[in-house]
Amino acid sequence: MNWSSTTLGELCDLRNGKAYNANDWSESGYPIIRIQNLNDPSKPFNYWPGTLLKQVHVTAGDLLLAWAGTPGTSFGAHIWKGPEGVLNQHIFKMTLNESKLTKNWLKFCINTQILSLISQAQGGVGLKHVTKGMVEGLNIPLPPLDEQKRIAAILDKADAIRRKRQQALRLTDELLRSVFLNMFGDPVINPNGWKTEELGKVADILTGFAFTSADYVEAGTGIRLCRGANVMPNHIDWSDRAEWLDGQAPELQRYHLIKGDITIAMDRPWISSGFKMAMITKADIPSLLVQRVARIRAISPINNDFLFCLLGTEAFSRHCKPTETTIPHISPRELRSFPVIIPDETPLDSFSKIYAGVAAKRIRMANAVDESEALFSALQQRAFRGEL
Repeated sequence: MNWSSTTLGELCDLRNGKAYNANDWSESGYPIIRIQNLNDPSKPFNYWPGTLLKQVHVTAGDLLLAWAGTPGTSFGAHIWKGPEGVLNQHIFKMTLNESKLTKNWLKFCINTQILSLISQAQGGVGLKHVTKGMVEGLNIPLPPLDEQKRIAAILDKADAIRRKRQQALRLTDELLRSVFLNMFGDPVINPNGWKTEELGKVADILTGFAFTSADYVEAGTGIRLCRGANVMPNHIDWSDRAEWLDGQAPELQRYHLIKGDITIAMDRPWISSGFKMAMITKADIPSLLVQRVARIRAISPINNDFLFCLLGTEAFSRHCKPTETTIPHISPRELRSFPVIIPDETPLDSFSKIYAGVAAKRIRMANAVDESEALFSALQQRAFRGEL
């Protein structure tokens, strides 16, 4: 490979979006393009009722880069395919020298380096941001334009397969939520008039142990720690991995997770891709529960399948209002006081059978997503070594 290269800043101008608050929103006008709209085209827009003067104007085909948020969900470069609109803060509009660089090529150049960039990012636990200088310093290889287009087309096809499988997985999760609501109704309205109890009375709830980060050990040498950064909507993500050497210490026995446990990230639990709650699978154990993560185990007559779907409803979101404006979190008191409907045994058993069948299919679909992710990652690595 005899490609030349340069830094992104030499070829591209970055312009950050504006900060729009709730007072700026309207029901009509120009759509305000936020990070959630980049990651999920189905997400609704807020609207800017003013003119385009002094706004960052976006049209279809523009290259946008989300540079802040939660690792694994928010960051990344996207070619905008939506309507004309104005750009929200924490997103760069990228204007590039198209005599040397195509938008699709640059998108993949950025996204292959995004994990490395995030590892250097500033910010607190679970929320990061990269600087304009960090983005401008990214190394960009420059094959001929025809070669850029050819390689990007291959990556686009692999990316399309990956995204379709991800969408199928999301639709499966939506199916379970729909079945739950059809069988049990809105838990706030409680149309069947079932008895209710506070969550703390119908589930064993535990928050994690305060492990000292200075004593973490090298990956592969200890037992995994389930932190807030690992709990994602409907799955545990071990890509950002921390481990503890001795999981057999007596004081740690109660913090061992088992298959079927429900885990909730209590700090910044709502992110652009959903609510950070996941059920522990066989692949997630052995692992230990870390502070600011809650572990929930249902107590008969209800079960974890029912409880997992119940906690994924809007009723739970409305109950757990953020206690701080800058670092929203769920408190143990809010968690324990959530009112839980206690259905009759027959609908509970019926739901569990449906859940088991859908969950088995979901595991197969999740495995297919993992395979497509691995294929896409391998193709990207080959592409930037000049092997495609």
